[in-house]
Amino acid sequence: MTMEEKIDLILEKMIKVDMIDMLVEKVGVLEKDMKELRKEQDNTNKTLNVVQKDIKELRQDHENMNRALILIEDDTSNKIPALFDGYSFHQQHIEEDEKRLDILENEVDEHSIRISALEQVN
Repeated sequence: MTMEEKIDLILEKMIKVDMIDMLVEKVGVLEKDMKELRKEQDNTNKTLNVVQKDIKELRQDHENMNRALILIEDDTSNKIPALFDGYSFHQQHIEEDEKRLDILENEVDEHSIRISALEQVN
């Protein structure tokens, strides 16, 4: 082997070593990036767990509110007809009382007229 061939061979090996060094450096950067990605993924997983817990609590709250609403609707829907009946009953009595009051007012007016007439005669 000639000296030039040996130099070429050495240069080729040096280039390969440089390439290997460059690849090792890039692998190191990739490992660093992977560690950062894992940290971010862990943070994302923690956040996701919190969000899932919150969603579960919201669903439970929603379910409890639906139950309460159903109880309120049931309670009020049973009372509304009774309230309406009571209102109708009182309204009917008020109308009857107004009729009686009109009759009594007419009688009082009539009696007042009679009394005035009797007082004028005496």
